[in-house]
Amino acid sequence: MSPRRSSSLPEIPANLTAVIIALVGLLSTIITAYFAFQAGSRPIEISISATMTAEARRAEMNVTPAIECIGYERVQDWNGAVACYKQKIIVTPNDFESYKNLSRVYTTQGNYDSALMIAKEMLDIASVSEKTAEAYLQIGIVYLTQGDANTAINNFNVGLSVLPPGALIEPTLSLWLGWSYQANEQTDEACAAFRRASDTATALGDVTASQQALDSLANCP
Repeated sequence: MSPRRSSSLPEIPANLTAVIIALVGLLSTIITAYFAFQAGSRPIEISISATMTAEARRAEMNVTPAIECIGYERVQDWNGAVACYKQKIIVTPNDFESYKNLSRVYTTQGNYDSALMIAKEMLDIASVSEKTAEAYLQIGIVYLTQGDANTAINNFNVGLSVLPPGALIEPTLSLWLGWSYQANEQTDEACAAFRRASDTATALGDVTASQQALDSLANCP
């Protein structure tokens, strides 16, 4: 007669039971993580610095929009404005408006060397002819402000020569050209520039430039 087999299950060692429980827990974690990943979330924290793209970093750095920089100008905090526009240029190196505004602030401070350097850099990043004209406008303004009307006239004329037809900046360039001729006591040339400013401002609907041109023409024969 063969021996009777016991109907009870063999006893599992305590240490093996602990291992099984740990494995079940790990498997549960893996399954949860998998479905969480499929749903679009990651339960495991990933280092931001390791995954952030260059574009995201630049966007994160760009915490001072132009309107905030203008805020410094409104309270005449020129050093704050300079620092703000410099930061904008570091973040967005081809930001034409920040270069223009920085040059303008330097001019207001009387820091003409820096104003001129930044204005000339505008020529390098000007993407269209109207931007090139704006760069020559800013260069001319710096020269005129420091008393060099002749060089200002040259730059304003170059700016006007590269403008496309109907450019919005034409009345402003013509006005500055007229004021430069006026500073140089060249009345006929000044009046011609003011008339051009008046005509183009009227055609473009530029009310401010139109009024400035009319005011300037008041002294013309």
